[in-house]
Amino acid sequence: MSGADTSSTKADLYSEILGRGALAGVMAACDRVTRQSQVQNLLEIIGLYRGKEAVEILTLFIAYKVGNGLIGKNTGRQIIDDLLYIYRRVKSGGNVTIDDALSSYLGALKWSYTAVSRGYNYHVCRMMKNLKPDVMNVVEAIMRIQGQGR
Repeated sequence: MSGADTSSTKADLYSEILGRGALAGVMAACDRVTRQSQVQNLLEIIGLYRGKEAVEILTLFIAYKVGNGLIGKNTGRQIIDDLLYIYRRVKSGGNVTIDDALSSYLGALKWSYTAVSRGYNYHVCRMMKNLKPDVMNVVEAIMRIQGQGR
């Protein structure tokens, strides 16, 4: 595989990871259960654990928080599904480390969560089923709503 093919694959994988994270953040903000502190806790976990262990700890933590009613059930399921999917993709040779992939995913999740919940852009929630796991699709939805709200 040439260098161009490798970077394209890496860029495509990062784009997919960021898109999934952005959409999960909207989902978390729209479930009206998941709190900012829980999203931040996910990021703190990846600072403490690495690789497969980070994925396992994150999934256990999410299940614990769903059980305590601090993360919405559908949101928790989506994040766990995304984490497992990302782990499988990276493991199968995505030229990205799992740690970088997790940081990118959870960073995008946090940013879109904050944009919707702190910006009170809950109108995005009505559009959620039409959103794709694509960063620009999510950003356009958030920006369109912000522009209309002012």
